[in-house]
Amino acid sequence: MPTPSTAAVRLLAGDKEPVRLATTANITLSGLQTIDGVLTVSGDRILVKDQSDATANGIYTASEGSWRRSPDAASNRTLIAGMKVSVQAGTAHGGDVWSLATDRPDIGTDNIAWEYWMNQADFQEATDAVSDLATAAAASASAAAASATAAANSASAVSTSVAKAISGLLPSNNATTPNTKLDFTAGTARDNNNLIDITLGAGVTKTTSAWVSGSGNGALDTGSVAINTCYHIFIIRNPTSSAVDILFSTSAVSPTMPSGYTQKRRIGAFRTDASGFILAGLWRADGSFEFATPITVTSGRSLGLASLLTLPVPIGVKMKARCFLTYENLVDAGNPAYFVIFRDPDLGAPTLGQQASQYKQAGFDGGLVETFTSTAGQVYTYSAGSTDTDNLVNVFLQGWTDLRDEYA
Repeated sequence: MPTPSTAAVRLLAGDKEPVRLATTANITLSGLQTIDGVLTVSGDRILVKDQSDATANGIYTASEGSWRRSPDAASNRTLIAGMKVSVQAGTAHGGDVWSLATDRPDIGTDNIAWEYWMNQADFQEATDAVSDLATAAAASASAAAASATAAANSASAVSTSVAKAISGLLPSNNATTPNTKLDFTAGTARDNNNLIDITLGAGVTKTTSAWVSGSGNGALDTGSVAINTCYHIFIIRNPTSSAVDILFSTSAVSPTMPSGYTQKRRIGAFRTDASGFILAGLWRADGSFEFATPITVTSGRSLGLASLLTLPVPIGVKMKARCFLTYENLVDAGNPAYFVIFRDPDLGAPTLGQQASQYKQAGFDGGLVETFTSTAGQVYTYSAGSTDTDNLVNVFLQGWTDLRDEYA
């Protein structure tokens, strides 16, 4: 048939509106179903590209009944080779961009082929590379250009630190199986090398069994889940397949990565109880976590000498522990007053009352204290103004704030 060439047709056949999901295998073109790890809903635009009968490939609108081709991709007037469509969600294809390889196919007669073009993360890497080349060229032009480049690099450093932020990716105890499953919201995090954004296109559920890709499967990097142990949570990415998933590890910096996955970012942590169950609590977007039931760390601990106390917080990185403390001296007359020191070991052993976190009045007293731990999860405890070994403290861990490597 004649090939239309009007501007209106070119506009109509340009890059398409995004699709929510793209198929990974042959599907039945009817009914709501799970595609690429995500359950479709009526009205979803779906890129169907893997049909055994390639004439059935195309862009469809999902429904409870038979699926129909989307109006903007239902005829050869609207299907021109090279047009692009981006994918919004999915475990394997979330963030992908696909290109039509078949030019103006006759619907129902011609095979329709789609080919991978790039992922949004790949585009970011390419953009960064072009930016680096432009900076280098400008630097070699003149001394003035070199000065401008230095200023640009300084601005880039600021942008880089901001780019390490995390958006979404919040864990929560699964409503049905809270002891062994965590749900994660969709979101994006900069990788730990600050090179690409890793995007989880749709929420997933992961368990404390051995890692298997996909929602509803395990996330543990190695071994079996341990009791009374903190685990770090990572978002991970396979740069070859663009697959994105979640991983649990006791290591804050060197998790055992699944084959093919080389990109990662630590996004949080959780703790298990004496049965190996995930302790219930609330994770917040600022990196803070609060236990539903605080953990009793120690009772009747003497403050007479400066000593290190290990808190049940994630280790390998510094955490800002939030504890409720109560103080007492039941031996000495009047239950005397003293300064209570609860502080970061990186500041050195405490010696002065001015370093105190709280001041205990005569009698029973208590208060909420926040301080950074060492990477081993330890804090110093001490009582200044009175070094009596009968000065006691009870410590209850309410939670922590995790900087999640944002400023590393």
